[in-house]
Amino acid sequence: MDFLGLRTLTVIQTAVRLAEKSSGHPISLDEMDYNDKDVLASIGTGRTDGVFQLESAGMKSFMKELRPRAWRT
Repeated sequence: MDFLGLRTLTVIQTAVRLAEKSSGHPISLDEMDYNDKDVLASIGTGRTDGVFQLESAGMKSFMKELRPRAWRT
C-alpha cells in the first residue's frame, strides 16, 4: 500500500474543498491547466515550501536550475 500517496490525496482533497468553500467556485482537477506559465515561473524561483516533492534544498536548487516552462502544443 502506498500510504504516502493516500495521505497526499487526502491533503489534496481537503485543499480543494477549502478552496471551493473560500472562493465559492467549484474546482475540477481534471480541468486544471498544468502548463500555467505563472505557476511554472514561480516553481522556477525555488520558493517551493509546501509543494509536495519540491521542498528539499536539493529540489529547490534543481528547480532554479531547470526553470520549468509550459509544454508547446
